[in-house]
Amino acid sequence: MAIRFFFEFENQVVQLPVNPEEIMLSSPGSNKTEEIVKLGEINLLREKKLEVCTIEGFLPINANAPYIVTRGQFQRPQFYLDFFEKIRASKTPCRFIISDTDVNMLASIEDLEYGLKAGDPDTHYIMTIKEFRPFSAKTVVIKLPTAPTDPPKIEKPAPERPKTGFSIGDNVIANGKYWYSSYGDSPFGTFSNFTGKISHIVADKSRKYRYHITTPSGGYRGWVAESQIKHK
Repeated sequence: MAIRFFFEFENQVVQLPVNPEEIMLSSPGSNKTEEIVKLGEINLLREKKLEVCTIEGFLPINANAPYIVTRGQFQRPQFYLDFFEKIRASKTPCRFIISDTDVNMLASIEDLEYGLKAGDPDTHYIMTIKEFRPFSAKTVVIKLPTAPTDPPKIEKPAPERPKTGFSIGDNVIANGKYWYSSYGDSPFGTFSNFTGKISHIVADKSRKYRYHITTPSGGYRGWVAESQIKHK
C-alpha cells in the first residue's frame, strides 16, 4: 500500500484527496539543564512533549486530476472542511494515520487555515495536528485501620470462564484478507496468523468487517470479520 493520509472520527474514515508534498513531525523534548556545585551542568531528563505535525496542501475541485488518490470516492473541498470543523467543534480527538509508516495516533486539530489563491480554483489549506494523550483524575480513598474482630475469611477465586466476544484493546490472532474500511473497500492485504490488537469495533452488526486490527504497538492495518479473529 502506498503512503496515504487518513482521519478517523465517529466511525467515519476520511482520506486526503491529494498527498502533501512533504510532512514534518516535531517531537520536542522537555529536558531541563541545571548547575550543580562541584559537578557543573547536568541534564535532567523528562518525558518528551506532544508530537506536532503541520500539513500544507490543497483540496481539488476537478475529480479527474491525475494527482488525486481518492478516485471513486471524490468529494469537493467543502466536504473536507466540514469534516475537520466537526472534529474541532466536538472537543474530542480523532485518529490520524499515515499508512506504511508508524504514525497512528490520537490527535487534535489545533489550527486550520484555508482559502483561495489568485487564478487557482482549488482550496489551499494549512493544518496543525497535535498528539493527544488520554488522561483522567484518580480518586484516592484512604482507609483508616480498624481493630481486628473475626479472622479474615479466605475465599477461593471463582474459576475463570472461557473468554467470549471481543472488546477494544483485545489481543487477537487474525487470518485472511483485511480491508480499507468496514464495508470491505479496497485496497486490502492478507493476515496469516498475525498477532494484533483490536482498535475499533463498529456497532452496526450489518457491517461484515466490523473489527479494525492494528499492530501490538498501534500501527495501522485494516478491517476484518469476527470469523477471522480469535483471542490470543
